[in-house]
Parts: sequence; structure tokens; C-alpha cells
Amino acid sequence: MDNPWKKLKSKIVYENPWFSVREDEVKKPGNRQGIYGVVQTPPTVFTVALDPENQIYLVGLFRYPTGKYGLELPAGGSDNQNLLEAAKRELLEETGIEAKYWEKVGQFTPWNGISDEISHVYLAKDLKETGSGLDPNEGIMEVKKVAFEKVFDLIKSGEISDGQTISALTLAKIHLGKI
Repeated sequence: MDNPWKKLKSKIVYENPWFSVREDEVKKPGNRQGIYGVVQTPPTVFTVALDPENQIYLVGLFRYPTGKYGLELPAGGSDNQNLLEAAKRELLEETGIEAKYWEKVGQFTPWNGISDEISHVYLAKDLKETGSGLDPNEGIMEVKKVAFEKVFDLIKSGEISDGQTISALTLAKIHLGKI
């Protein structure tokens, strides 16, 4: 299907080390003109680290925009590096865990109405706790092991409310044949 949107002009209106905001002059469907703001980010990575007892690792942290505490999967920006290497780095930094087995289980676009971000989801197994301290710059308050079967209960209760974590967990659950 042909894209009915046409970009006429584009400029960066804000930029920092993590993302930029682009403002496009566009011709919209129906031949109307207007502007569209787009948040541009490098790809992100999410890891579902699954141990032999079918438990996963979650991290607890406060998110500044909402001022709320919640549980999330270990995740982060790829910094435009190899996605698997970024997933390994984030898992180690946020949990102190390394894994021997890695498999990509899918990807999704978390906020495709305003961003070009693509989130990549990995399953990690054969885990080893390294005992390394967590990176203080990550803001992680706790690392928690949870039975994989219980994560949707945590979503229902609101303890997991991050949309990207919910999407990543859903992809992992589908991949593992649990849905």
C-alpha cells in the first residue's frame, strides 16, 4: 500500500544525547498540509532473563516523568551499537547477570504515532550472577525474581505498568508458547 503522507520539509527542533525531535512539514492524507513532530531515537533493547525455575528478573525504579515506582524488564538504548551486545550490556548493568544463551523473540514500535523507535526483545537463558555491583547511574532500586507465570498478575495489579515491558513480556510469552 502506498503511504498517503508526503514529507515536504524537515528540521531538528530539539536534540540531546538520547533523542531528537524533528518537525516535518507534511502533506497529509486528503491532500491537506500541516506539521508533524517526530521523536527520533536509536533502537532500544529489552531482555527477558529466564532461569531454570522459570523465573525472570525485573528491575524496580522510579520514572521521573510519572514520578512513580514500577517493575520493568532490564532494558535500555542501543547507543546505535549491535543490538545483541546492547542487550547483554543492559542486562549486566541493571542486574549483574550474564547469559550464555540469547535469542531474539521479536520487536515492536512502542509509540509509532510520535516516534520512529523500534524496541527489540531478547530471551536470555543459562544465567550467571556475576556479583558485580549495579551501575549507580541506572537508578535501579531493586532486582527482583518473579515466576514468569505471575507477570500478568503484576500487570493487572499495576506493579508492572510500563507499556514497553508489557509488550516485551507478551512477545516472550507468545514465543515460549504460553499464549
